[in-house]
Amino acid sequence: MSRFVEREETLRHLDLEEIVAKCVDRYIGLGFHTYIYPDITEEEAIEKYRKDFTLPKDAKKPTEYERRFSIINAVDPRVPILEKDKRANIKEWTNTENIINHTHIPDRPYIVFTHDGTLYLPDTVNQAIGKFAEDEVGEPLTETIDLYLNRPELFKTRGRDSAGSRAGRGGVPCLGTFSGFPGVGAGSADGPLQDWGAGSRGK
Repeated sequence: MSRFVEREETLRHLDLEEIVAKCVDRYIGLGFHTYIYPDITEEEAIEKYRKDFTLPKDAKKPTEYERRFSIINAVDPRVPILEKDKRANIKEWTNTENIINHTHIPDRPYIVFTHDGTLYLPDTVNQAIGKFAEDEVGEPLTETIDLYLNRPELFKTRGRDSAGSRAGRGGVPCLGTFSGFPGVGAGSADGPLQDWGAGSRGK
């Protein structure tokens, strides 16, 4: 518990650019740069990949997000979920190639402002969606995966529902740790589970 608190305090003092750079470092460690740029040298791929996450000079967290969305996450939607899961040793208990996203996902790297997963506990996904603010949307699965890659400690004691995506038969994809390892499954949008929170983020 103390380590988690220390991590949160540290994040408050890091600027946006530093946080994004740390996310990019993790993606490079998983080889995302060579997946995106397979036909150039690794050094060139790393340089080009880092540039893909360059922020505008005036980039900052909206003040209205401060209390609700304290966590910053960089997302790379170009790498398929199946590929991410293979590289990060995330088990798949549902077919991630058939995921339908209700939240729009850009076709290039982007940043999101989200929360630790407790914001809507113990609401079901549909109950949580009913409480979303006008500037809030459900988190799609690719963002949930990337959040796990960057902040795995958030998943140690609870799972996270990807409220912005749907799996087969209308189920909600989710990520949690099963028997000590991470896995992606799917559950009911109306099924309350004490240790599973609906993921959301600012528009």
